[in-house]
Amino acid sequence: MSMEDSKNSVKNGWSEYAHTILNKLEELHADNKETKKAIDEIKLAIVKLEINKEEVISLKEWKNQVADVWSPSHMATAQKEIYAQKAKWAVGYGVFIAAQVIWALILFFKDKIIK
Repeated sequence: MSMEDSKNSVKNGWSEYAHTILNKLEELHADNKETKKAIDEIKLAIVKLEINKEEVISLKEWKNQVADVWSPSHMATAQKEIYAQKAKWAVGYGVFIAAQVIWALILFFKDKIIK
């Protein structure tokens, strides 16, 4: 083997090694792209979950506020107040109607009473 054959052999060996390394780097690059894509999808899913979490928290707070305002005890108290107000109006209407009936009777019988 001559010196030149030896150099070509080393050169070809180095070329094959460089080609193998280049192929491996391309495979790793493709795997890296897929991993980045998967990470981006996971990040997107996490953002969606955080948005849903905020919505759930907001709805829980709203439910608690509504429950505080219209709990069964509050509803019972409000019902009693409404019925008390209705009773006051009923008494007022009754007095008004009674006054109207008395006035109508007085007008109808005024000639008979005054004679």
